[in-house]
Amino acid sequence: MLIAEFTHEGPPKSKERPRHTRNGHTYTPTTTLDAEEAIRWAFRAGTKHGAFPVPREQNLSIELDFYLPDRRGRDWDNLGKTVCDALNGIAYADDSQIKDARVRLRVDKERPRTVVRVHTLEED
Repeated sequence: MLIAEFTHEGPPKSKERPRHTRNGHTYTPTTTLDAEEAIRWAFRAGTKHGAFPVPREQNLSIELDFYLPDRRGRDWDNLGKTVCDALNGIAYADDSQIKDARVRLRVDKERPRTVVRVHTLEED
């Protein structure tokens, strides 16, 4: 059953690796944090979040359609990680609930975007 569907407008952003300071601290780059926040806002706007119950224990399936602005190579898993991490706690309790995923990369120079669909996973 489809439980959430929304579109985040703009070029998809890959999850960047954590950075380390000289004194041993680790941090997430600002560009990644900004991309995750933009995805959360797109989710809230696209699903009327005020009435959205966060699935706590259900196994889930996710579909991610990334429409890229060019043919430059990108890793699908880093693109997906940005979305899945952004939705922790708002579309699901934790992305460990995702047991099935489909990722598609396409090019749309005129309208780069990410289309996200989250489904409950029917158990066999």
